[in-house]
Amino acid sequence: MLSGTTSFFNNSATGPTGSGSSRGGAALLRNTISTVSDASFATNSAVGATAEGGTLFVDGGSLAMSGSTITEGTADAGGTSTARGGALFLSTANAFLIASSLSDNQATGLDAHGGAVATTGGSLSMIDTAVADNSTSADGRGGGA
Repeated sequence: MLSGTTSFFNNSATGPTGSGSSRGGAALLRNTISTVSDASFATNSAVGATAEGGTLFVDGGSLAMSGSTITEGTADAGGTSTARGGALFLSTANAFLIASSLSDNQATGLDAHGGAVATTGGSLSMIDTAVADNSTSADGRGGGA
């Protein structure tokens, strides 16, 4: 559980150049039930041939986030491969976001998905959550989600 004045700033997961993956610039949550409350995430990144979850990568399990912000997260595949979820990537995971904000995040790559959120399986639910000013590059899909 992350709560209160918890902040993640300027973190990076960097994969090998030309191959490999980078996941979860601030945190990789694998097969957990995670709760994030009143936390701040800014300028985190996943950089590599395949970049997923510039800020958070959730693989299995679930994420409940409330009253939190994710800004300027970047999934950056360098224009050569797949980038998914500048703020958040869900891999067969469920996420519930309430009263949170996802803004100014981006997915950059030849095949970019979800400037803010991308998912492969699982579910995403949002209540009173702002998704604004997110983007994908080139032939990208889903600037917000």
